[in-house]
Amino acid sequence: EGRAEFYPGGNYLVVGQRYIPLDNSPRFIDGRLRIPEDFITVHLADLIAEPIYYRNFDPPAVARPKKEEGLYGLFSFLLRKKEKRVGSPVIEALAIDPGHGGTDPGVIGPDGLKEKAVNLAVAGYLEKLVKMELGVPVYLSRDRDYSLSRKERFETATRPDVDAFVILHAQASFDPALSGVTLAVRSDKRAEA
Repeated sequence: EGRAEFYPGGNYLVVGQRYIPLDNSPRFIDGRLRIPEDFITVHLADLIAEPIYYRNFDPPAVARPKKEEGLYGLFSFLLRKKEKRVGSPVIEALAIDPGHGGTDPGVIGPDGLKEKAVNLAVAGYLEKLVKMELGVPVYLSRDRDYSLSRKERFETATRPDVDAFVILHAQASFDPALSGVTLAVRSDKRAEA
């Protein structure tokens, strides 16, 4: 048993009379104290003899193996899907496109609120939520207010580790009784030629 002290923005871990330098400082992000991964894997692991379990909220993207063709490709695909079901996240990564942006404001509310700002705020919130809850990478097509071409808008969805693509739009209506969410899901069936 013992006591170790550190504080947000601090460069040292204090254990008794020892000052252990930290490569990265702990910080408050989204109202929670976040500590760097090396604090757990290096410093904390050296101090205690118990196993350490933690979740990395910003894991590195996993590179997919080269795509195989034919029957081997089918078996490889099935094995990867089977591996995913056993104790791993449902998806490897998520791409989010906050609709509109830049010179395209989208719908403008009676108080001047622009759809592009709502979409971007919701995308940022969703990004943090998915990272914290699922622990998978999230890619945004835009992270500030700027215009995108159609090609740029879909670039995040074509990354090799992305399994799901969410396009955000905030709809408008003159009827205040209307509210809710519209969800469109693309069928997994491919059109046959």
